Amino acid sequence: MASTTYGWMFLLSWSDEDLQEYILKQGEILHDEYFECRNNPKLFNDRNSAEVDFEELTKDPVKSMQEIDKKLGFDSFDPQVQ
Repeated sequence: MASTTYGWMFLLSWSDEDLQEYILKQGEILHDEYFECRNNPKLFNDRNSAEVDFEELTKDPVKSMQEIDKKLGFDSFDPQVQ
C-alpha cells in the first residue's frame, strides 16, 4: 500500500529506503503519542478507552466489538451492520 499510495499523496517519488524510513518514523510518532496520552488521565481513562487483546479480536471480532461498545457506553451495537 505504501509504495503505491504515498507517492500520489505527497506528489513525490520515494526510494524503498526513504519509504521504509518514513513508515518507521510514523510508527515512532504513533507509539510516542499513544504513551503520552496514556499517561494523561484527562486524555486517557476508563470512560473513553477500551483495550482488547489481538488474539481475542481475531478469534471473536463481534464479541470483542460488543465488549468495547459496552465499556464505552454505547448501546446500539448491531452485528448485522457491515
